Amino acid sequence: MRSTRATKLTIFGITLALGGMLHAGCAGTRDTVMSARADAPLHLERVVLYENGLAHFERRGTAPNGELDLVVPASQVDDVIRSLTVVGGEGTAVTGVRLLPTTEGQDVTLRVGIRSNDGGDEVRVSYVTEASSWRPSYRLVVGEAGHVHLQGLAVVENPTSEPWQDVALTLSTEVPLSFRFDLRHAETAYRPRFDANGHLLREAADDETQLTNVAPYVQGAQGVSEVNLAYGLAQRGLPERSTRAGVRVGDEGSGEGSPGRASEEGAPNATLVFEEHPSEEGGVFSSVPGFDLGRGESGLVPFVDTDTDGEAALVFKPSPGGSLSGMHPYRAVLFRNPSDAALLTGPVAIYAEDRFVGDGVTGTIAAHAHAFVPYAIERSVTVSRTSRTREDELRATSLTAGVLTLSLRAVREEHVTMTATHAIEETAYAFVDAVPGFEPRSLPEGAIVTPQGYFLPASLAGAEARAEVAIDLVQQTSSQVNVASEPDRRYVPALLALLGDRAEVPRLRAIADRLLEIRDELGSVDADLQVERAALDERREAMDALREISSATAVRARLSSSIAQGVAHVDALTARSTGLHAEEIGLRQEWYGLLRALRV
Repeated sequence: MRSTRATKLTIFGITLALGGMLHAGCAGTRDTVMSARADAPLHLERVVLYENGLAHFERRGTAPNGELDLVVPASQVDDVIRSLTVVGGEGTAVTGVRLLPTTEGQDVTLRVGIRSNDGGDEVRVSYVTEASSWRPSYRLVVGEAGHVHLQGLAVVENPTSEPWQDVALTLSTEVPLSFRFDLRHAETAYRPRFDANGHLLREAADDETQLTNVAPYVQGAQGVSEVNLAYGLAQRGLPERSTRAGVRVGDEGSGEGSPGRASEEGAPNATLVFEEHPSEEGGVFSSVPGFDLGRGESGLVPFVDTDTDGEAALVFKPSPGGSLSGMHPYRAVLFRNPSDAALLTGPVAIYAEDRFVGDGVTGTIAAHAHAFVPYAIERSVTVSRTSRTREDELRATSLTAGVLTLSLRAVREEHVTMTATHAIEETAYAFVDAVPGFEPRSLPEGAIVTPQGYFLPASLAGAEARAEVAIDLVQQTSSQVNVASEPDRRYVPALLALLGDRAEVPRLRAIADRLLEIRDELGSVDADLQVERAALDERREAMDALREISSATAVRARLSSSIAQGVAHVDALTARSTGLHAEEIGLRQEWYGLLRALRV
């Protein structure tokens, strides 16, 4: 695709123009922390915007006469107090911080006392407050085979009444935990009251007093876990990881070990620092100062602009919101995150053949992971799938005092068939869900491994326009059975294989075989006994019915003879059953004694 670069430059120009339009669209601002003295201004040097709506500010200025007055908006006092840091030259120390009296709701002045051993008065002040989080937007331009151009732009807002000039701007993908904490207002502890005689007065404290003052000191009371709750709430709403992103099998750096999961060890730093327009050579940038954004303005900041591995593809992954996705694959773009940090959740505009082809949305994509961005259903391809689970192997690993340890292997077979109405050049990927406890026996080259499952590649480019994808997921478990007390026939082959050529093996095999024969014969004898006893009961009932009929003498004689034969047959069967049971008990005792003495 020769015009790919031209398309990319056009898109880049559009986004910069949008940035200029966004500057005028912000209404309403908030004040910011400022120096109270005109002769000692604090210049804003650095701003770090976090994904979850926090901002870290750094200022530099002077503290004449060892004092620094900061004017802090009333809504930000608690945040500034809990996070304020002051750094100076060698030997610099903070001697104290005073909150000067003010009217409720008005700005608060913090007077910071500073002592410096070297006489220098230059200081660096930093603090954390709430701010608008930055939001990413992406462009994908599908180029020639194996290449996709990725561009990412962040929507950044300056919500303060102070212009950001020559500021080092940092966009961070980190999500620091933070919570509100009232440090400004004094609190009086709840104290029980006693009367003049020393008796406790039972007073009903209001709910707020109980929650604020009493609960933290009472075991198990409501409110004890407020800090834990705050941490939990701070993490609520974190962006969902992309269910279509993972590590491609065969890529360098994909990690060792099982192909079933991508390792998170050695995860790179999650901070992206992009302060100027990206160059053609670089896609990930270091800190460069010089970012400007007017008061109350917002704009688009490019943070990635580079070619990366990728291709147009089909991907079959049924989704709850897609009524046709259970039968047909999506048209999608597969690309690799080229950066050392995660790409956050955001909308994706997709271009191919010098034109817009669709929109997509991606979840968070880990550093250097591959991800699919679907943008349309491909109805010319129909997909069917089947799955079944079977036992694959039963192996004994040890025997101690008659207790046999077994290794069990189960296999879940997944099979996907894709059929197209015509040959399709793009690689098709079929998604197979991961099953807890199961790992893939093997994965083909080019498969994408995600925490949710596996994308398996297939080709529909042949004349038949048909592809089949199969994978075996294996579960290896272990269990223990007392084979000495219960010689279950299911475990005997594994037991004898474990014992190998030991002297006891022939006798154990003979016992197992004979016990199996006894079980079968007992089943036959018991069945015959039931038949004979039922027939005997019928003959006896017939004999009773003819007892008063004088003309039935001959019939009664034949019935009497038949009953005698039946009794004899029942007695013989009963004796056989008793003998078999006795033999079974003896064999079981011998089996028990042999196995209790063995250790393997």
